[in-house]
Amino acid sequence: MTHRRPALVVAGAVVVAALAACSADPVLLDGDDFPGVEETTQNTRSGNVPGPTWCDGMAADTVAAPSSPGTVLDLGDRGTAGAVIIDRSADGLGSDQVLAQLQGQADACADSSVAEQGSVIEPLTGLGDGAIGWTTRRVDGEWGEYVLVPLDEWRLLAVGFSTTQDAAPVDLDDLVDRATAGAEQFPPAEG
Repeated sequence: MTHRRPALVVAGAVVVAALAACSADPVLLDGDDFPGVEETTQNTRSGNVPGPTWCDGMAADTVAAPSSPGTVLDLGDRGTAGAVIIDRSADGLGSDQVLAQLQGQADACADSSVAEQGSVIEPLTGLGDGAIGWTTRRVDGEWGEYVLVPLDEWRLLAVGFSTTQDAAPVDLDDLVDRATAGAEQFPPAEG
């Protein structure tokens, strides 16, 4: 006659559940942390982050490696938000170089004929240490905010949102804080 010990079965189930939770893939942003998220796409590896709207030259996907982890949050009619880690250490490009490249692209957009036709790009103020960012607005009303945060000497975090609504779909400071915390799950590449 076999006797099962319920306490051992329950303890074993708890250990299995804990191990499964620990083995979950890391993510930059959790859609459950933001109200109204209709769909969350994790680790897209595309490098795309909403925010630059019309200034494609400063978009993260122009400099992010194809293997860059990212998250995109679909907020339905309210817009999209997301984050991606930009790591160009394999190419020998430090975060300060990539930051300068994207700043140059933003400056070029500000001086472009698109800006002369009514599209707007303005620097954001009051950002964290070393971070730079912009508000962009297209003539059709789509607007966004886009921030680049140095994580270390090799990596940047690009965070942003875009919307056609009057109000921001997410709080930018909260988005940046949560994405920065999420980035801690992704160690720098071995270079």
